[in-house]
Amino acid sequence: RGKELEPDAARQVAAWKETARAIGFDPARLIQNAMARAAGEQTVWSRVVVGLRGIGERGMAIASAMGLTPKDGDPLVPERLGRLEPKA
Repeated sequence: RGKELEPDAARQVAAWKETARAIGFDPARLIQNAMARAAGEQTVWSRVVVGLRGIGERGMAIASAMGLTPKDGDPLVPERLGRLEPKA
């Protein structure tokens, strides 16, 4: 059967809904299951965040082992690393 030149969108949506109902498709359940599965899995971005946190922690540990801590009062090492104003 050939394609319709100007398909009726309302009729197509009704046909899709009927097909979904006939096979028991529940989009809400599908989305809920996908969100639950994604919450328990690592993603590329969650691995990046973990990696960046690890880099910062290792850097602070190295600086601390060298005796370079923000508590030393060094004017070149801000007390709140990463929270400087642009002018500072």
